Amino acid sequence: MEGTARQVWILRESRRLVEAFASLGERGWEVVVVEVAAVVAAPGSQLAEALSRLDHYHLLVLTSQEAVAQLSAQAQAMGISLAGFRGQVAAVGEATRRAAQAMGLAVAITPEQGFSQAGLIQALSQTALEGRRVLWPRGDRAAPALAEALRSQGAILEEVVVYRTEPRVLSAERRGDLREGQVRAVVYTAPSQVRFLCQQLDPLELEVLRETLAFSIGPETSRALSQWRINVAGEASPSSYAGLAELVSRRLGPILP
Repeated sequence: MEGTARQVWILRESRRLVEAFASLGERGWEVVVVEVAAVVAAPGSQLAEALSRLDHYHLLVLTSQEAVAQLSAQAQAMGISLAGFRGQVAAVGEATRRAAQAMGLAVAITPEQGFSQAGLIQALSQTALEGRRVLWPRGDRAAPALAEALRSQGAILEEVVVYRTEPRVLSAERRGDLREGQVRAVVYTAPSQVRFLCQQLDPLELEVLRETLAFSIGPETSRALSQWRINVAGEASPSSYAGLAELVSRRLGPILP
């Protein structure tokens, strides 16, 4: 399979992700967007209510770039400047921090290492949160560990679901590519992508998938892969699209004529 497989699947339709992997196409690989999960904005009423009393919160916790995007869109619609937020801001990793800063938010808390929910929990454990009001805009599939940790520290936590992740069906064409051994590597940028892809494969397709190289953006996605008995060929460091693209490019190399 290695000799003929030229496809590299990325499982999210994202301009920044496609741009990060553009150099791989220049090296002879066929980069294919196979969207198995789609992000859909949640109804904005709860977020609008939270933003209307933004100064009420002492801490804003951001655990994904998508959450930042939804927060920014709602704030702009309401004519609210996020740059005016006077509380602390915590971000799960470098990419989320940059997205938040682009919106005018000053990020003070990030993990020292391990850009994941576990790393953020560790970073926040050094912050006094007893009686502090915390806003966490999140996706509907966020793991509960962060909320549990914040409440155990005495925080008054308000969780607002700002987006939902929904499965998309794998096309017959892509199933055929997988079965025929055309896929050399699959790039996973979220645990939900692992679940949504594996759940719709038949036993034969799942075994073929396990034979392809699996590249992960971070620890939580790597754990999801392990749960499906998929060996992780590499995990991005830093946990960003650019870091992931550099890892995949280095590991695959160019296709020789």
